[in-house]
Amino acid sequence: MEAQKPVLRLLCLRHGQTRYTGVLPDLTEEGQAKVKRAALVDVSYWIRRNKIASAALRIVHSPAARAEGTASIIAEAIRHPHPIVVNEEIGPMAWRDPIRCKEALGGLFGRGYIDYETEPTFGDSSLFETQSEMRERRFAHLARRIDAAARGTEPQCEIEISHYEFLCPLTAELFGVVASESTALQYVEPIELAFYEMGNDVYYVSGRFRNLDRSAAFSLRGRVFTAV
Repeated sequence: MEAQKPVLRLLCLRHGQTRYTGVLPDLTEEGQAKVKRAALVDVSYWIRRNKIASAALRIVHSPAARAEGTASIIAEAIRHPHPIVVNEEIGPMAWRDPIRCKEALGGLFGRGYIDYETEPTFGDSSLFETQSEMRERRFAHLARRIDAAARGTEPQCEIEISHYEFLCPLTAELFGVVASESTALQYVEPIELAFYEMGNDVYYVSGRFRNLDRSAAFSLRGRVFTAV
């Protein structure tokens, strides 16, 4: 498939380590330093290896301050010439009842690692957008993004800065990495994706995450990965 030009290249990153203040850049000092290192190493390498021209690249972040702060550091480090773009579709898990959500999260304070996939608090749909809803949103956005790139209405190369819960469906379903304390997605950890047209709204996807290279077919209609 590499002889064929991809319809879309995506580099997905979780935001940097945050203080959750909501005030830009909303990252710890360590988080800011790690984001800059990631920009100069992982992001720059992805750009060079795929021969991506600056004019063809877009940087997109979620509305959260921690994602915007991360995107700003990356853009500055790689000397990105275009404004970065905010996208509501890739935002963090929604809080449906902010007061009760804060109370529920307070009960988790001090427990160390919290398994998002199995913690009952995050499964309460009256409080939070659930894991299954996050999965649907993740793949609905991916289908829309692929289609837009294929139609030429949006760029074919993009850096996407979003959130743990928004990215975990990718690592689980494409790479088979189910989050646990030892395998959970880290701050600013890269997920590389390239999509190639196969016909009938189906796209071949080539992905790289950690030391794993995976391929699958992705259906825009079914919004699901299948073996190829």
